[in-house]
Amino acid sequence: MPDSEDTKTRNEQFKQQLQQQKKQEYQNKVKQAIPKPYILKNGFWAFVVGGLICVIAQVLSIGFQSIGLVEKRANTAALVIMIFLGAFLTGLEVYDNIGKIAGVEKCNRRGK
Repeated sequence: MPDSEDTKTRNEQFKQQLQQQKKQEYQNKVKQAIPKPYILKNGFWAFVVGGLICVIAQVLSIGFQSIGLVEKRANTAALVIMIFLGAFLTGLEVYDNIGKIAGVEKCNRRGK
């Protein structure tokens, strides 16, 4: 009887080792399949695109001030327009493309 228990223990140990080996192989394959992020390139483009968005907002604010709005109201009007543009471009699925250019790795949440 002790031999059968010893055999069962060995079989269980072997199964566990086999499972660990398969798990390690799978993790190695996953590491190879995941693309490496381009941190400097993505950071540069995020800076450029973010800066352009800020420039657009600033131009809108200055434009509203030039037609006679007080600075606080001009900034509010520019903010409202920027929020509208963000929602509108998101609805047209253009904002996802802007995000991809800006270095966002996973911008589309629908899995396309």
